[in-house]
Amino acid sequence: MVEVDRALIRTNLSDELLIEGLLRRPWRTLACLRVIRQGVAAVEAGWTRANSLNVAMLPYNRDVLALMGDAHRAGRPVHLISTSDPDLLHRIAAHLGGVAGCPGLAVGAGREGAQLPDWPVRRFGARAFEHVGGSRAAGPLWRQAGRVVTVGLGRRSRRAVDRLGREQSVAVLHLSAGAGGLARLRPWLQLFRPRQWGAEVVLLITLVVFAPTPTPPASVWILVAGYWCLGLAGRVVAGVFAVSRHREAADPPGGPVNPFANGRLNPRTGLLSCLLLVVVGGLMLAGFDWRVGLLATLHGLLCGIPTFTTRRVRGLAAMWGPARMAVAMLVGYLAAGTLSS
Repeated sequence: MVEVDRALIRTNLSDELLIEGLLRRPWRTLACLRVIRQGVAAVEAGWTRANSLNVAMLPYNRDVLALMGDAHRAGRPVHLISTSDPDLLHRIAAHLGGVAGCPGLAVGAGREGAQLPDWPVRRFGARAFEHVGGSRAAGPLWRQAGRVVTVGLGRRSRRAVDRLGREQSVAVLHLSAGAGGLARLRPWLQLFRPRQWGAEVVLLITLVVFAPTPTPPASVWILVAGYWCLGLAGRVVAGVFAVSRHREAADPPGGPVNPFANGRLNPRTGLLSCLLLVVVGGLMLAGFDWRVGLLATLHGLLCGIPTFTTRRVRGLAAMWGPARMAVAMLVGYLAAGTLSS
């Protein structure tokens, strides 16, 4: 049995449906929240009906696909389990039947996935199935499995599963181990693009030139930090909503460079990070002229446009950099006037 969320795919189906829905049909997607009292499964079912998610573009885990191919060649059935809408699971199963070489995948639990681990035990019996999962929440199910395969767990979580395997005499295999140490920051650095922070440098230079004192006061650094936060927020939200575009373009040929597109960063984490950056940036800019806040918001949009755009138009891509510099100079000039008053 293979769990879909965070195992077969590197993200969650609910996040994929939400982002695709907000991009393609925002009003219909938000309208599905009316049935939230019926449970998350009812909301996801509405999102599935309201949007046509392209299952071929999901960030599948190659290690898990290879494991499923080995099981198929050995004559063992493969079941997909998830709490998402069964129709979506059937579409994924049909897609994998042609691509992964596993025809006739049986879609296991559907909404019954919320009742795990009872469903697999009733269906196959204790110790009679192999479970592939990517979350520690599957711990109760792992205690009933005959073999445990983890996907993307950190070092501490893998140690806990190893202890469980020794206690239960269960074979354990770890796939796609998560990055450790400073390697965890690489997707964020790739998204934040430090090489494009020239606008903040231009803003600081403009403030130093036009500020009333030769040494920048604390408010100058607060302005630069708030301006920087809104620029990062623009890059993050553009990366989240450009997921499908980057997957379809696959530019460069090695694969999408957007960390939200290849599943290294969770879209839900991106939206929460964007909200935090907007709040922090807005608080830092609250003491300045309203025009400064408006231009800082424009700066965030200009930072997000190159991330959202996949195919560059000759002469157009070169405009975003000078536009950010011009906006930064204007913000510095207006903010210097606020500081001198």
